[in-house]
Amino acid sequence: MSVLGIDPGVHRTGWAYIEGDSPSSARLIAVELNPKLFTALKRISDPRLEVVQGDVREIDKILREVPAGSVDAIFSGIPFAFLRGRE
Repeated sequence: MSVLGIDPGVHRTGWAYIEGDSPSSARLIAVELNPKLFTALKRISDPRLEVVQGDVREIDKILREVPAGSVDAIFSGIPFAFLRGRE
């Protein structure tokens, strides 16, 4: 199972997925736009975590570049108030 975390930052939602009893085949793909948070996430040593620096508005491109190319679930730390229209 793969989970896509958009703007995971310091939110615990995605981390709960890969902590504890998650199978070794589980994956958390963390998409972070902020360069400082991206760097901090890259320091986490867990083979189930893949960190991608990118903008959620380009999610189709990001998913094409991620191994396996698909995810089973998505969570987001982005408040809807920050998005306009079809974003």
